[in-house]
Amino acid sequence: MSSWGLSDNTTIAGTVVHYIANANLVGTTTYFLANLNAGDYLTISGVSGKYQVDSITSNTALSLTTIPQTAGTTKKVFVQQGPKYERSSNANPIVRQSNTQSIETVYGVDSAEIATVAFGSISVNAAGSGYQKNANTTSITANTAITIATSGLSQPQANATATLTFSSNVLTAITLTNPGKGYTAAAQANTTAVIATTGLSQPTTNATATINFTSGSTSNAAHTGWISYVTYTDAYGNQRVKSEVLVALSKNGITSDDEDTKFPD
Repeated sequence: MSSWGLSDNTTIAGTVVHYIANANLVGTTTYFLANLNAGDYLTISGVSGKYQVDSITSNTALSLTTIPQTAGTTKKVFVQQGPKYERSSNANPIVRQSNTQSIETVYGVDSAEIATVAFGSISVNAAGSGYQKNANTTSITANTAITIATSGLSQPQANATATLTFSSNVLTAITLTNPGKGYTAAAQANTTAVIATTGLSQPTTNATATINFTSGSTSNAAHTGWISYVTYTDAYGNQRVKSEVLVALSKNGITSDDEDTKFPD
């Protein structure tokens, strides 16, 4: 049995029934013998965690190494052929499941995901006017900020951020403080940068900005293949990331990759 395969979160044919009393999966119009191997990890729609295939009896019957947390019928199943030696977080206490390395934090990275689209720059489109400090009122500039947001289902892996600089009552510069990453074509089309002022004191005219995306500016991972990616909070309250290449593959190694959350195309 190979220690890993090349499919990441790929939908298999048919639907399954799963139980809370045993580790059996019963399929309808499934092809377990053709689509799966012992050691593969499965995600069952609506059930948290991943479950490893123990043995396959037929195209419509298999058993898992652990019992699913809930029972269900007509559920879709997704297969990940990541490193079979990685344990599921279901084996850990609940308080440790979100910040420890497990099969749930392993992702397949293909050639389209190794580099990501980020913000190349964000420039002043219109400087606006009337961003002055009025007597006895809070400065308009202090209440003015830029909000970068993406609507729709396709979201960036990390949002871009920026700050504003004013001079002589107009917007003179926009500084990119984080270029973000993972802006797919759909995310780019639905991303806006809005400059707005809160409070009663408002500028005469609002400033506007122009987003310029660049391709491949940020590396998503050190190598194509199977990657562990864990986010956690350290003892000082800082958000941290631990990333490790578990299996380095060629750029064409991961051939069926439907996971586009952590490592979008």
